[in-house]
Order: sequence, then structure tokens, then C-alpha cells
Amino acid sequence: MLYILINWIYIGITSYILGAFLLRRFRKFFDYEGKNSMTMCLMTGVTAATVYAGYFSVFAGVSLAANIVMLIFCAAILFFERKTFVTELKEQLTEQKPFYFILYVLIALVVAYYCAGTNFVYDSGLYHAQSIRLAEDYGVIRGIANIHERFGYNSSYFCLAALYSMKDVFGQSMHAVHGLIAVILCAASVRGIWEHRSWKHTAGNLCRLAPILYTMIIATEIVSPATDYITVYYVMWIVISWAELIEDGEQETAPYAFYCIMAAFLVSLKLTAACMALLVLYPAYRLVKEKKWKEIWMCLGLGIIVAAPYFIRNYFISGWLIYPFEAIDLFPVDWKLPKETVIGDAMDVKVYARYLYDRAAIDQNILQWFPTWWNGQKSVERWFSLAAFAAVGAEIVNLLMQGLTHLKLRSKAAEKQTDFAAITFLKAVVFISFLSWLFTSPLHRYGYAFVLTLPLLFAGSFITNVKDQKLWRRLVSGLSALAVLFILWVPTYRILKEDLLFAWNARSDTSYIVRQKDYPQPAMLSEDLNGITIYYPEEAGGQSWYYAFPATNFGENIQYWENRGETLEDGFHHRIN
Repeated sequence: MLYILINWIYIGITSYILGAFLLRRFRKFFDYEGKNSMTMCLMTGVTAATVYAGYFSVFAGVSLAANIVMLIFCAAILFFERKTFVTELKEQLTEQKPFYFILYVLIALVVAYYCAGTNFVYDSGLYHAQSIRLAEDYGVIRGIANIHERFGYNSSYFCLAALYSMKDVFGQSMHAVHGLIAVILCAASVRGIWEHRSWKHTAGNLCRLAPILYTMIIATEIVSPATDYITVYYVMWIVISWAELIEDGEQETAPYAFYCIMAAFLVSLKLTAACMALLVLYPAYRLVKEKKWKEIWMCLGLGIIVAAPYFIRNYFISGWLIYPFEAIDLFPVDWKLPKETVIGDAMDVKVYARYLYDRAAIDQNILQWFPTWWNGQKSVERWFSLAAFAAVGAEIVNLLMQGLTHLKLRSKAAEKQTDFAAITFLKAVVFISFLSWLFTSPLHRYGYAFVLTLPLLFAGSFITNVKDQKLWRRLVSGLSALAVLFILWVPTYRILKEDLLFAWNARSDTSYIVRQKDYPQPAMLSEDLNGITIYYPEEAGGQSWYYAFPATNFGENIQYWENRGETLEDGFHHRIN
């Protein structure tokens, strides 16, 4: 825990400096006078650090040298803008009530406890740890996905984890960045619920429950450096912030554009969140309508900048622009994974997420695979699924009711129409993202961002929009919203019980009070490939973890590869017969 807290302090300081610096430039460019919260500064800084680490990884390993360069930049920012930083930081701190700090510390300690010594998810041993090791020591290696195709599941999170692993400081590779994101958003959510205790903030407040609930769900596995966690938290943050802008009557386009840039960043974290990038259509329409061409080009440029490292790394790691997606075949490079491997991997992702486990079932329609998927879910997952489907049904009725109401808006204020359009658009994007998840890879750990956020957002919007309507409509809508919340409450109780039981059973284990649980070191076999040692697990297809690098999941596949040079950095390609 102690190492984690020190790690978080370092991440927090550097992220805040980077985030506050960039947000000031963004506000100035858009001539926007709104204030930046500490949460915005921290999350923007984490995004900036991730993008920086991604670019750095193209040229070298993301470890001590990358941190030194970043610290020099942060020091320069503080030196030249120290007065502005002090003023802004004082304003943000004075907005905090004393009991907030006590609350923040408690949340940090609880999350740090679970982040120190819980259970790893299986994929962390399969490829998460290996991918972080790749980013730390080498950045990228041409064709490394030939050795293990899961390297092709490139995520910008691995670069962020490498940047802040601090293995040169602690003697082990730390994997706790997502834990700090959990602390930031849980703290912001609790504070937000307290400070926005009004009817008009119902949608935002219900959505603020999502990060808290999600942290409870992953608590016993939060030690894992999984790409799902940070992706889910980012989606929830964007949805909460967007809803808050609408509820506060924000009419400027700049803050909406900002969160769209964050949505573009989601693509680099995990493709399951790619549909959230549709949010860009809302500020784009407004900017075009206002003929703000300079702002449009700026947003487009920033969106490309934050996403580009992901695509560049894909090119080097697998030879494909997007993996596993064979439709975009652009690069005739010798290290590219064979097309049949990409197609097969994409099929595996889809059928495994549907609990079918057979590529032959890939063409089943929803009526065929849905019963198997439903029965394959855990009990609490089924409750969450039921909540999402119930919310969709209720929202259809709600939209019909609202549509009839808003046809009569000619006599009402223009901003009311704008608010209705903005919240409806947000709900539409979340719904499309939910459908995309459902039909492509409906595994709950991939889609909690939508499964949880969708019913909370819909229920909150439901309640808010019926406050001025007739009593019977308010009653029906209120009961519908309560039904959705009840469906969420039952699994929440069970999850909280499991979390507390885990903590109780581990109460005598003090081994992680100082250190974080390190990656396991299983017995590995190895084979020489023209002077380069390739490791593989004793159990075919098993976990390799962190220390034996590079590792493949099947040793028998080594016969199909060749190294492209004399060193590991030269990369690999398939053997040419």
C-alpha cells in the first residue's frame, strides 16, 4: 500500500501540472472563461501523459528516461507559470470543504488496500504484463505480435502503465495507475452528489453512482493492469461531465468539444469504446453553424494527436492499422501477421464473449446466440443486463412522450430545446455504444461502461424531464426509474458483501502493507530462435506473466517464425517457405 500511495502522489503531481497547463491553453484558444476543476486537470494530465508515453514508445522504452524528460518539462512549466499555478490551485483547494479531504483520504486508502494484494484477472498473465514489459524495455518491436498475437491487442494504457511503473525506484513494476483513476472519479462523484442536490441534477447524480459501483465490482481484481478498467472510468467521466454541462445550462461549445477530444482518446484505450467518438458530431454541428473554422481544425488536430500513437504502435507491433480488423489492409510490410490469423482472432473474441467458444458458431444470429449468452452470465451480471434492457424499453416510452411534448416548444425558451437535444444526443451515443458492445463482444468486463451508465443516465433523464408534467406521468416515470434502480441495487448489495468478505478473510495478511503484489513467476520453458531466447509456458496456451520476455503462448508455434535480424529489437516475421 505504501508503494502505491507514493506512486499515486507522483502520478497526481505530474498529471496535475500537465493537465492544468494544457487546459489553460485550450480555454484561451476557445476564449472560454469557464473554470477547470481539479478532476479535469488530473484526467487531462493522465491523458497527456498517456499520449506522450505512446509517442515516446515509438523511439525507445518508456521507463526512466521518459520520466526524466517529463519531469524536466513539468519543472519548466512550474518555473514559467508558477504564479498562475499557485493562484489556480488555491482557488481549487478553497472550494473543498474540510470533510472532503477526510473523505478523499478514506477512499484512497480503501482503493489502495484492494489495489495492493487482490487477485489478478487471467488476461493479465496472458498478455497484459507482457505488453507492459514490451513498452517499458523496448517501446515497440516490429512483428512482436507474431510471437504472441495478443500483443496485437495494443492499448495506449500499456504505455501509461510503463511510464508510471517506477520499476527502477521500487524494484518491481508497479501496476496501479487505474487505481488512482478510481480514487479520482469516486471522490469527484461523492462530492458531486453532495453539491448538486437538486432535481435538475438527477441525471448527473445517478451517473455519478456508476464509478462507485464499478469500483465495487472490480475491487477484488483491481490489482490487475487490465485495459478494461481505465476505459470504463473514462467513459463514465465523459458521460457524467456531459450531463453536468447540460444540467448547468452550459451554452458554450468549447467544453463539449473538450470532452469529444477525450472521447477520441478512448479509441486508443479499447476499441469497444470507439462509438463514444460519435459525441464529436454535436460540437462539430455547432461549430460549423457558428462558422468557427479555426476551432474546428484545432479540435480535429487534437483528436488526431491523441489517437495517432495507438495506430503507429499497431503498425509496428502487428503490421495492421487496427487489430484484429482485417478490412483495413494498408501496409505491405514483412512483419505483418497473416490475414487468416487476424480473422481467426477476431472470430475468437466474438464467440468467446458470447460464451460459444467455437468459431463455427460465428454466424449465429441474435436469436440463436442470445440464450447461450444469457445463461453464461453470472447472477449479478444478469441483473445488470436486465437493468440495461429495462432502461431501453422505458426510454422508448419516455422519448415518445418527450417528443410529443417538445413538438410544442415554439413558445418556450430556445435553451430548453438545446438542452433536450443535447441530453437526447448523449443518450443516443451511449445507446449506440451499448448496441455495438452487445453485437460485437458482449462480455461484461468489456461493456460495464455502457451496461451501468445506460440505465442510470436514462433513469435520471426520465426523472428530470417529468418534473413539470402531470401527476400521473410523474408517477409512472418515477416508478419506472425506481424499478431500474432496484434492479441495480440487488447486485450492488451482493458485490459489496463479497468485497467485505474478501477483506475480512485477508485481514491477517500484512504482506502488502508496504509493497504491491508482484507478478507471479511461473516455471517456463524456452527455445533458441537464431540466438534469441523465446519463452513459453509449460501448459500450452497458458500464462507467461512479466519476467520471461518475450513469451509465446504455444511453444510449438516457434517453428513458424524467423527473426528479422540478430537482436530482439529487429523483430520477427513468419517463416517464408
